[in-house]
Amino acid sequence: MHRVRATIERYVPLDDEAWARIEPMWTLKQHERGELVTAAGSVETRFGIMEEGVHRIFFEHDGQDHSLGFSYDGSWTGVYDSFVTGRPARIQLLS
Repeated sequence: MHRVRATIERYVPLDDEAWARIEPMWTLKQHERGELVTAAGSVETRFGIMEEGVHRIFFEHDGQDHSLGFSYDGSWTGVYDSFVTGRPARIQLLS
């Protein structure tokens, strides 16, 4: 969870007491390479921080994948608009 704390601290300082209250709210979720984390049409229920690895954000059009971006170690990951609005995702997230 060190990387999670470090990422949050880029935005707001956390003393050990604050971190002790926040840390239990985070869970570590591992994905296999090539695993579809969020499918188009599903509602994003998690938004998190990459501990290690890469996620690719993409959409499909005319049978082809089009990459929009990537999430790397220490960066935020998830389909943000779906997570915030509760609407089905228009893009996909692949591990």
